[in-house]
Amino acid sequence: MEEDRLLTVVEAAHFLSLAPGSVYHLISQRRIPVVRISARCVRFSRNALLKWLEGMSNPLNRTIRKETQLKEEKNNDSES
Repeated sequence: MEEDRLLTVVEAAHFLSLAPGSVYHLISQRRIPVVRISARCVRFSRNALLKWLEGMSNPLNRTIRKETQLKEEKNNDSES
């Protein structure tokens, strides 16, 4: 199993195929799991983001989840 690591907002946005501004919006609405390092510094557990995506049920969220899975598979293939 791949090691869980903390992602920055930009890394999380890339991982989720979202704009960083969209990630900040999700944070402000408390709709995405974050790890608060300090009052102004947040990070994201990669595994927590995967679980969060799995829990989504509407069609748009399923599309985001599928795109993320495809990206992960492509990255894993290129690392081999």
